[in-house]
Amino acid sequence: MTMHLTNNKPYNCYKITVNYPNSNRQLDFIGMDRGSCIMLAEVAKLEGDDLMLMQTEAEETLWKITKEK
Repeated sequence: MTMHLTNNKPYNCYKITVNYPNSNRQLDFIGMDRGSCIMLAEVAKLEGDDLMLMQTEAEETLWKITKEK
């Protein structure tokens, strides 16, 4: 049996990079839109992270790769 990797349709998503200066962290978040990325960034805040600085934001195209028999 031979397996082949096949690219499916591309889909667009949104990516932001957030800096948390109080905890000295920088994290990337990928979501369906800007709002979902910001909500993820809010959830990732640690105690004392009163400030979030958005470093970059961009639309990304991802490809879902599947195996075919």
